[in-house]
Amino acid sequence: MIVRKKPPYGSTQVDPDRTRGAIDKLLRDYGIEATQWTTAWQQGVVELSFIFEAEVQGVRKKVGVLVRPPMFLAERRTYNPKLGRYEKVRAPNWAQSMRLLYFWLKAKLEAVAYGLVAPEKEFLSEIILQLPGGRSTTVGDVLASRAVDGKLALEQKPGVPEGQVIDAEYEEKKEGA
Repeated sequence: MIVRKKPPYGSTQVDPDRTRGAIDKLLRDYGIEATQWTTAWQQGVVELSFIFEAEVQGVRKKVGVLVRPPMFLAERRTYNPKLGRYEKVRAPNWAQSMRLLYFWLKAKLEAVAYGLVAPEKEFLSEIILQLPGGRSTTVGDVLASRAVDGKLALEQKPGVPEGQVIDAEYEEKKEGA
């Protein structure tokens, strides 16, 4: 289990809109031109979508990604005109959320750009899927719900009895001979 620590960037002074601009620039610098932001600050919704090109099994495809940064809450003093005094409230800290998103994206894009991992693998859980009926979701949402429900069935190789262990190196040598 991964232990939660104090979330980073809690004391950032960088405005969320400024970080959003930095994220747009970061994506452009790494060759991503198609981006879309959805922001409903009051409803607690921030989403970033973008498209990148990837070569999957020798075919170039456009792949859509959807990222929703977590909403951090911070305790703040604010004036309540109904009470006529200041009070402490827990309010969204979007500056913190956006800084986390910026540095997360930066690390992922660097890993892809310098050959550590393929883009479709690095962003696998955030890849957008179109479901029958027109609804869209992400690979991560589908896999997580199916795994928790115990419905994540992987395809069985034809001609192999269920539960049999296959020696991959032996199979490759046999096919190549």
